[in-house]
Amino acid sequence: MSEPETTDFRTVCRMLHCSQVERHALDLKAKRLELTIASIDGDRTAQATLVFDGITQFRWQADSTAPYERMELSIVGLERLAPDDVWRLYLHPGRSATLELSCIRITCDGAEVLGVGRQYQDDRTAGS
Repeated sequence: MSEPETTDFRTVCRMLHCSQVERHALDLKAKRLELTIASIDGDRTAQATLVFDGITQFRWQADSTAPYERMELSIVGLERLAPDDVWRLYLHPGRSATLELSCIRITCDGAEVLGVGRQYQDDRTAGS
């Protein structure tokens, strides 16, 4: 029997950074958020599907009620501070909106996301 596929949370954070949200689905009954993202690497576009299961906290804050034509993730933070702790995700999908959530499990294209620590990617610090 083979081991289930896994991926490191730092890789997931880097993948989310500067990607564009192609599709999102929030299921409140199942406590689940699914994001399909696209990122451009050189001259090729890569897609990935991330699933955040067992959501314990969810917060969306935006200064505008206008719909988003494009949601590019310029700031991304992902952390889990102990193996039995929840995951905490922070996203800035453009303009003045933020998404924060805590969840029990994350998968990326079906692979379990593992690790302990913090990873933060921010475009604003690139020029400083």
